[in-house]
Amino acid sequence: LESEAGKGSCFSTFGQGFGCAFSPDGATLATCSGAGVLTLGTVHPRAAVDAIQVHDEIAYDVVWGKSSGGSPTVLTASADRTVRLYDVHRKKLTTEFIGHQSSVKAVATAAHHPSLVLSGGRDGAVVLWDARDHSTHRTLGTAVHARAGRSKSGRWHAPAMVFNKAHCGSDGVVHSVTAVALLPDGAAALSGGADGKIHRWDLRNRKSILFHAPPIQTVEPIGARGIASFSLDETGTNLVVGAQDAVYLYRGVSLLQGLAAAPELL
Repeated sequence: LESEAGKGSCFSTFGQGFGCAFSPDGATLATCSGAGVLTLGTVHPRAAVDAIQVHDEIAYDVVWGKSSGGSPTVLTASADRTVRLYDVHRKKLTTEFIGHQSSVKAVATAAHHPSLVLSGGRDGAVVLWDARDHSTHRTLGTAVHARAGRSKSGRWHAPAMVFNKAHCGSDGVVHSVTAVALLPDGAAALSGGADGKIHRWDLRNRKSILFHAPPIQTVEPIGARGIASFSLDETGTNLVVGAQDAVYLYRGVSLLQGLAAAPELL
């Protein structure tokens, strides 16, 4: 990090760092760690750090969002099988998203629909959550405590849409979902897996929670041995894909046109 004086700044992630994301205004860096700690470090004028124990297990991914009132939030994905939402201004965990059967490896939000949350996990599922849907917003009970561990917030959302076995090979092996992205309008989702493939999903039909339709497109970056991360620009048209062997760029991403067959190698 660079301060206004031009001097470098650094802060501890309180354990091995797994994910990081700058706030939309670029003023704050959020990181998540193997200790389940969320850190929020200001970039200017000097590093001031808040450290929050949001999970009791590894936090794999972190992304910025917005509350219904427009205040900044941070979402984290964890090995405890949950996604948790932290309100930056209120300085408290406000919501949990519970439904994965294994570690949650990736989380994303839609730029124009911040109430929509997408996650992917080691269970091979791609899950869409809608924080506006009060039918899925519940108070944690005994059964959920036993399933998801100790509650940090006391309130939780169930899935709005689930793509089970999202990355399943012809041999029946289910691969981890390791990267996800939501197009800004929330109409389509992208998922990347340990199988090295990228799927595009149509989210417009939400009549059923369990969705069995195949992806509307599948591409495989040249030589990719496994997808590690996605970075979608604010327009939702350019996707940077981090793979185990290289970094790729897809231009002109959209619901209808999808992804180009051959990406650029960065």
